[in-house]
Amino acid sequence: MRRLRELWGYDAVRQSTLAFGVGFLVIGVAMAVIIASTPAFRAGVSSVTDEQAELSGKSRGQYLAEQRAKRDARLVADDLAAQDLPRLLSEGTREEGYELAYGSAWNDAVQQLARRLPRQLLEREPGTQWIELLR
Repeated sequence: MRRLRELWGYDAVRQSTLAFGVGFLVIGVAMAVIIASTPAFRAGVSSVTDEQAELSGKSRGQYLAEQRAKRDARLVADDLAAQDLPRLLSEGTREEGYELAYGSAWNDAVQQLARRLPRQLLEREPGTQWIELLR
């Protein structure tokens, strides 16, 4: 009995440790009871339906396809441009060339600006808030 009284003696570190241990134990038991009382746990079945699994697989596949497309877009564009260049040189007008070059140069300039300036500085620059919307 004396040892039990010593355990509860006034020592802030000892009482805090003991209270934490008891609280951890009580919460652990409560969680075990909650988990054990769910029908899926008792039946040993996953609560994910086939339809949910299929949707999850579709979204994962779509994400991976988008990432691959982003990675390969530059290579595909370079190949298409190399194939289209002879036709543009023979049939294209000056205005078409200017429009293509201006659009490409403008996009590159915006991307470089967005990469070089930190977010905090970029949003302070006048007329550049729309670049933040592209990020």
